[in-house]
Amino acid sequence: MPININGLPPEVLLDIFVPLAQASVNDRGSLMSVCRLWRDLVVETSSMWTKFIVHFTWKHRGHLEDMIASLELQLSRASIQHLDVTWANGMKLPHPMVPRFCELLRRAPFSRWRSLSLHYEYGADTEMFLNLLKDDPGFVNLESLRLISLVSDGLLRHVNETIGPRFRSLTIVGQKPSADLFQKSLTNVLKYLSSIEIYDPGSISSDTLPPNISELTTHCRPNSPLPYIATLHSTFIPSGNFPSLTTLHLKVSPSALMRSPITIPTLQHLLIRGPIYIPLEEIHAPLLCSLTLSYDLVTAAQKSSVIYVANYTLGVVFDQSTTKYTLTPSKLNVLQPFQADILESILLHSPTVTSLRIACEEARTAQMVLEFLLRRSNIENMTQGDIVQFAICSQLISLEIIAMWDIVEAREESKIQILMHQVQELRHLQSIRYSHFV
Repeated sequence: MPININGLPPEVLLDIFVPLAQASVNDRGSLMSVCRLWRDLVVETSSMWTKFIVHFTWKHRGHLEDMIASLELQLSRASIQHLDVTWANGMKLPHPMVPRFCELLRRAPFSRWRSLSLHYEYGADTEMFLNLLKDDPGFVNLESLRLISLVSDGLLRHVNETIGPRFRSLTIVGQKPSADLFQKSLTNVLKYLSSIEIYDPGSISSDTLPPNISELTTHCRPNSPLPYIATLHSTFIPSGNFPSLTTLHLKVSPSALMRSPITIPTLQHLLIRGPIYIPLEEIHAPLLCSLTLSYDLVTAAQKSSVIYVANYTLGVVFDQSTTKYTLTPSKLNVLQPFQADILESILLHSPTVTSLRIACEEARTAQMVLEFLLRRSNIENMTQGDIVQFAICSQLISLEIIAMWDIVEAREESKIQILMHQVQELRHLQSIRYSHFV
């Protein structure tokens, strides 16, 4: 739970500001000096006052008067900076204070708006908002537009007609946009986009989205093929509606479990995030060269076969009995291997790795990794399987081990240093590094 800064103990506050403390000033004076500097910085930095939020509720009039006063102060301190505006009204009837806010917004012409988020559940005050459009140069500097629920066609047309080449991001949430919305109201908007986020793509087809939009974020399956989409962020396993898909960022939910294998012939990069396990053998991607699994929850039963890998190259659940992927990365970045023998599975399934970076939470794991490399580099008394592993280990030319533990006994630290020195003697390693995570 977040803690208000007023509730922090004085010693914690002093720790926060200790870099700026002066030896000649007492603790209380140091704290006051730093706080004054921060206050002056906030007041004088116009870019810190650009987030402009108007949210209508049936709270008492005094609350709304305070909101207007706060927004007036923001406008004056924002100077000529571009603004990020959120306008939200979830009520069925127009709010009586809307005209006051509209008059306030007239001091900030649309040409200064950098982003706009509109949340109309019933569209109660759209006409009043549209009155702001009169004699205004338009949204020439708008970079992003977020539409939630009902939005006036008149407003969309004005955005579409006045938008400029700075526009980059469009998000549509809470409604299923029709093809007419894009073909009539947002034609100019679409030509500036390379990516789009639509909660439910509905009846959108290849005729709706132009070829320049190659990235899509969505939560529902489209009804028609989208041949130009190369990168997809979704909560579902895509089907044949994405014939050009090369990159898939999949946020897993229980409903995303596959009931049958699926083939994605063009897929090259796959990233899966979520609390549940998807059997990799159910995804057939013959061109796959990058695989990353990041699970939010890892049970004790899974720890024996799960590692986290953070890189553009590889991240995979290694289970020697079921793993069917042999990927070919050259760099491997392994975070928190729960068991050192997992390293054997990593190298066996990644025979082309030449650069290995491992972050260990325990000193014992780092020792076991180094001992493994030394053991597999000793040709004497090797079995046939050992020779195979030696050939794989000898491909390594770069090794980095990062210690993520806070406190370790001097004896264990000394042993790691000795092992690192021995590993440095391996002829095939050109670079070796040992460091502590800060």
